[in-house]
Amino acid sequence: SALKLEWLLGKAPALAPRGGAVLDLGSAPGAWLQVVCRKGLGDGRGGAVVGVDLAPFPVPRRHCDGRARAVVGDALRLTPAGVREMVGTQGGATGGGGANAPPSPPLLFFDSVLSDMCHPTTGIASVDVVRSAALAAAAARLAVGREDASDGDSPLALPLGFTTPWPPGDRLLAPVGAFAAKLLDGGAPTAALVASLTPFFARVRLLRPPATRTASREVYIVGEGFVV
Repeated sequence: SALKLEWLLGKAPALAPRGGAVLDLGSAPGAWLQVVCRKGLGDGRGGAVVGVDLAPFPVPRRHCDGRARAVVGDALRLTPAGVREMVGTQGGATGGGGANAPPSPPLLFFDSVLSDMCHPTTGIASVDVVRSAALAAAAARLAVGREDASDGDSPLALPLGFTTPWPPGDRLLAPVGAFAAKLLDGGAPTAALVASLTPFFARVRLLRPPATRTASREVYIVGEGFVV
C-alpha cells in the first residue's frame, strides 16, 4: 500500500504537498499516513495530516509528530462540517511526535484528499465495481462538494446510497488542491466517475501503480488543480 502511494506521489506530487494539510480516508493501519507525514511534514514547518477510518488506530510513530492525528468516522456518512468538527480547529492534535510538535493553523480546508478505502469483495465483479465506485465517490463528494448532486445519474449524487446531505458547495478541498481515490476499474461506473470529476480539476486521470497485482482491477482516480 505504501509503495503504491509512493509511486502516485512521483506522478502527482501535489497529493502530499510540503507543509500542506492532507486528509487520508481509509487510513488504517497507517501506511499512507506515514508516507504523507514523511513527504509533507519532513521539514518541520507547518502542515497537518488527518487519517480517518471506521475503527480506532494509532498514528505511526515514525515520521509523524503532533501535526498528525487519527480519528474515527464513516466516509459514507461524513459531511465537510462533520470532518472539521472531528479534527477540531487545530489540525495537529496528539500524534506520534508528542507535545513538542509545532501547532497547526486552524484547519478549514485540505490541500489534498486521499482515499485508500476498500470494501469486502463479493467475488461478483459488477457488484464490487459499483461498491468501489461508491466509496471513491463518497471521498470525492467530501473533497469537491455537491455542486453536481442534482444530476441523478452522477456518481457523486445521493442515489448511490449516500444518506447525509449538506449545503451545496461545502467542500474540504482547497483551491488548486489534489485528490486521489482507489477504485476497481469497471467500465461505465469508472467512466462516469471520471466524467463527474473532470469539471472540478485541471487534470483528471486513472493511474495504476506497478505494485498492483496483475489480476487486480485496482486503479486510482487522480485529480490535480482543483477549480473552485
